[in-house]
Amino acid sequence: MNGRPILIKGVNRVEHDPIRGKTTTKKRMEKEVRLMKQNNINCVRTAHYPAHPYFYSLCDKYGIMVIDEANLESQGMGYGESSLAKQPFWQKAHVERMEAMVLRDRNHPSVIIWSLGNEAGYGTNMVAMNNKAKALDPSRPVMYQFSDEPRVVDILGGGVIKGGKPNSFARYQTLDDLIQIAQKTDRPYLLSEFAHAMGNGMGNLKEYVDIFEKYPSLVGGCIWDWVDQGLTKSVRGDIYGSKIKDPAKANAECHKPGGKFFWAYGGDFHDQPNSRNFCLNGILFPDLSGIAKLAEVKKVYQNVAFTAKDAKNGIFTIRNKYVFTNLSAFSVAWTLLENGLVKTRGVLPALDVPPGETADISIPQIKSYINRSKEYILQFSVRTRSSRIWADSGYEVAWEQLPVTSYPFPQEITTTGTHAVRVSEKDNMWSIHTTNGEISFDKAKGKIRTVRSKRHMLIQDGFTLSFWRAPIDNDKRLAKEWVKAGLNRLKTHVTDIHLEKQDDQVVINVKKTLRADSTTCGFYSNEIYTIYGNGNIKLETDITPFGALPYSLPRVGYKLKIPDEYDTFTWYGKGPGESYADRKQGMKVGIYSGSVEDQFVNYPVPQENGNKTDVRWLSLTNNRKQGFRISGAQILNASVGKYTSLNLTEATHPFQLVRQPYTILNVDYEQGPIGNQSCGPKALKKYWVRPDKKHFVIMLNLITSSWQ
Repeated sequence: MNGRPILIKGVNRVEHDPIRGKTTTKKRMEKEVRLMKQNNINCVRTAHYPAHPYFYSLCDKYGIMVIDEANLESQGMGYGESSLAKQPFWQKAHVERMEAMVLRDRNHPSVIIWSLGNEAGYGTNMVAMNNKAKALDPSRPVMYQFSDEPRVVDILGGGVIKGGKPNSFARYQTLDDLIQIAQKTDRPYLLSEFAHAMGNGMGNLKEYVDIFEKYPSLVGGCIWDWVDQGLTKSVRGDIYGSKIKDPAKANAECHKPGGKFFWAYGGDFHDQPNSRNFCLNGILFPDLSGIAKLAEVKKVYQNVAFTAKDAKNGIFTIRNKYVFTNLSAFSVAWTLLENGLVKTRGVLPALDVPPGETADISIPQIKSYINRSKEYILQFSVRTRSSRIWADSGYEVAWEQLPVTSYPFPQEITTTGTHAVRVSEKDNMWSIHTTNGEISFDKAKGKIRTVRSKRHMLIQDGFTLSFWRAPIDNDKRLAKEWVKAGLNRLKTHVTDIHLEKQDDQVVINVKKTLRADSTTCGFYSNEIYTIYGNGNIKLETDITPFGALPYSLPRVGYKLKIPDEYDTFTWYGKGPGESYADRKQGMKVGIYSGSVEDQFVNYPVPQENGNKTDVRWLSLTNNRKQGFRISGAQILNASVGKYTSLNLTEATHPFQLVRQPYTILNVDYEQGPIGNQSCGPKALKKYWVRPDKKHFVIMLNLITSSWQ
């Protein structure tokens, strides 16, 4: 030991296999523990009963700490006088479960804490369990989430000790609650459950860990939970479990909206009663796959931190957050990105930074590359020098991106030369003819209808204002307010529209009211379309809300329909996976490209997915490199997909999704946070999309290098 306190960066693990149910194989357990170690998870709570004995052997071998939890949960009896924890008749049953666990597992060095159980109330029987654990093993602390008197346990694990402050989420504390607890608790406090990972969830993980690191009395927490507890089942309905001949192939089908298999949940086996999809709370999908949430955990839990001391002169600070490991065990490489592309790179000399210490890093050579008209980001990568039992040599354990200069957002579309523009009108439509094609504008709807090149349709329905998203699991409560406000059924009324033509451009000014029937709230918009003679478009938008709208909106932006042939999606922003305002730490800024289909995340319950944050620009192109590029005068959010928001909202399973014969492109000024509210507090206020005035600019440039 080096005398330094440890911080629990943990997960709750429920034993589960999508083919075998609650029977897990040794091979799967080995994969789980390796994944945990590779993603900076240092602790597992065995929720809510002791795990298979082999699992502890793996944790001993790989260096994963274990909070060993007794097989005790009786929340159905309540927490008052009827709680089984208060009934002397049930004391033997309580104590024997603790005794069996401690006697079986006390020789495993990975076990650091005993847990009395989960949500079983509090009373004399819990005191007896604590006493038995201490008698059998006085070397380890005991924890439990309830904080009722007498508080005999050593570590409190999530219950309410907030001086009478009301909070219905006793297990899932807000950040303000944690700060209050940290300042008042008389013993270590460990969030046995936090950062609810249900569906497209697990928002503001970074803020939780920041508070853990700030207050010594907060010793960390365990995310709920590790893996979705869905069961692989054929869409036809008669093949599951041992009937599945090729599990890997069946699970691969579960990732496809039109696949032959899906991950079933409560009610899919005609089981009653059930909690529907409340078994799908994992960081990972049932087959242990996953990108975005796991990447977030790895990044936020990493044990090396970087800060800029004087970025423009190449001086940075590195901090070693490991408890026992010197940073000399790792190599540290750096890369200078210029507008998302590698400009230069290097490797630092071996760093002798003991646990808990910091050191300055000097990379003066980057100064000669800096051009203030471009964006520069310095990226660090910390990798293993030699092979570990859990990873090969060169495995990345930590990374960081630090801005050196900011991105120079264009405020205008650059045009070269003079390009004549011509306007014609027919059937309430304006046709704007440019040197590269034609743009049709619907006067009744007050929007661009189509954008064509000389021979190709680029946009088949364009720039529809959008304030709705298919609710994620964490939106369910707030979504009721969204529906009440009519955000899913807004109707557009054009109140004023006029066109002004110049030789080389057309300016169309549109005023609209967007409101649903039978509601008294909505939005006023003022949109100014500038269409240039070469076919490029600038759209300047002002949004003014009116009436009693929800405290946070789903999104603010535009929806476009793009022909199927433009299948390559490229963007400069956070990637490669999906990201949101409060869950984007795990994604790196860069230039990424892939098919439209690849951006879809097939959650077992369909919902909003695939968003990209911090987007500087994006493009959609076909196999001939033709298409268009969209940028903003500010950061954008963007997503592409083949399924409508209505379909994603109404579908309960992926096989109910209907693929559209076009691509839906969302370009958003703001996209709502994801938070933790399926079982926890609201998303943090700083991430809300507040119903206030908005102003943003979107620019579309045609990619015309090879038009035919």
